[in-house]
Amino acid sequence: MISSNISIPKNLDVKFDRLLKTELTKAQTDISNRLLLTAKNDHRFTSRSGRLISAIKIKGSLDKGLELYLDENIADYGRYVHDGQKSWKRDSFIEHSLKVNDAWIQQRLNLAVSNAVNRFNRL
Repeated sequence: MISSNISIPKNLDVKFDRLLKTELTKAQTDISNRLLLTAKNDHRFTSRSGRLISAIKIKGSLDKGLELYLDENIADYGRYVHDGQKSWKRDSFIEHSLKVNDAWIQQRLNLAVSNAVNRFNRL
């Protein structure tokens, strides 16, 4: 009888999880920075004091969800600029940032997974 025994090295799944987490953390930073940069630079309103631009924030994480938002404690009028009102046309720069970066975000996440797999294969 001829036989062969193959076993998976111990903690292999833990090693991959660690690599993937590292790559996703890098991706989260890149995605957050890009969303903020787009929202702060790609709008129609005229910034006079800089308060509305500084009110654009991001919070959360990839696993629980990233939220790009306006901090109304910094610029309480931000929702009127963003959502518009009778005399102001809507300038939905938050949604715009998410929309124009959607494909790039998917590519960045794919790159994170690919990097983790490549690093894992070199172990």
